[in-house]
Amino acid sequence: MNSQKNNIIFLIGLPGSGKTHIGNLLSESMSWNFIDMDDHIEKYTKNTISDIFKNFGETHFRKIEFETLQNLKSLKKTIISTGGGCVVSDKNKSIIKNSGTVIWLKAEPETLHNRLNNKNQKNIRPLLGKNITLDKIINLSKERKNHYIIADLTINTDNKTTNAVKDEIIKFLRRNNIEY
Repeated sequence: MNSQKNNIIFLIGLPGSGKTHIGNLLSESMSWNFIDMDDHIEKYTKNTISDIFKNFGETHFRKIEFETLQNLKSLKKTIISTGGGCVVSDKNKSIIKNSGTVIWLKAEPETLHNRLNNKNQKNIRPLLGKNITLDKIINLSKERKNHYIIADLTINTDNKTTNAVKDEIIKFLRRNNIEY
């Protein structure tokens, strides 16, 4: 692990893996800032992610995502929850890998399917749509798996509480002398 990296933690993983929830918990525990990239992009563009995809396409969204990473990469003491597909772009992957500690929150497709179909989920995932099937999640998982291996730490979130995941991340940071 490169100790010259900024004090940024990037949370990566498929939709429903817990990036936003875990990011908020870490932020509270560590007294760091928290940025959900999708929320940040929505505020900046004054459009929802779904509307950006629908009106301008995925390529345009990925360009905005890259510009957002460029603006955020020099922050200190910040936890950034990336969009599920952020690391598909090699340019984004490079920024993330070289700017902070990367943590992949991983879960089995069945777990993600259950979480995403929970009636409390309010967000429509552009690449999954309103009807989130297990097959869609399995295919997305296969497509992105090799992009997520840039992570410094991989945590399987299946059958773990969010506090257990948070504690595992904090132990990793301590073991690797990442100050917070």
